[in-house]
Amino acid sequence: MSKTDYSASGVFVERGERYHFEVDPNQRWRDGDIVCGPEGWRSSALSGFKRRAVEALESRRRYQFAPWFVIIGAVENDGDNQFSIGKGIKWTMPSRGELFTYANDVSLRCARFPDHQIGDNR
Repeated sequence: MSKTDYSASGVFVERGERYHFEVDPNQRWRDGDIVCGPEGWRSSALSGFKRRAVEALESRRRYQFAPWFVIIGAVENDGDNQFSIGKGIKWTMPSRGELFTYANDVSLRCARFPDHQIGDNR
């Protein structure tokens, strides 16, 4: 889990404008002992007890429609304006404001786990 729920990017986006996000696909992050890239990872890649434990947390994942630890973008850290970035996406902004990012995981508000290490999100 990252140290904060959202990371401010310092980038301000406009409603209705289309933006192109691209992430270095060679970048590697650690989610505990799982190594992944910006596309994240799925619990189906695990086995045994670890898989069952992670599947039990699926309903607490912050953005249900995307894999674990994939990069998620959000306008004004608003849960209603989230989108999966992964390795890259072209996205039309639903609202205006600052762009925030995070690695899709269990929210800090839901649980406390050891820190994970992720690459620079800017």
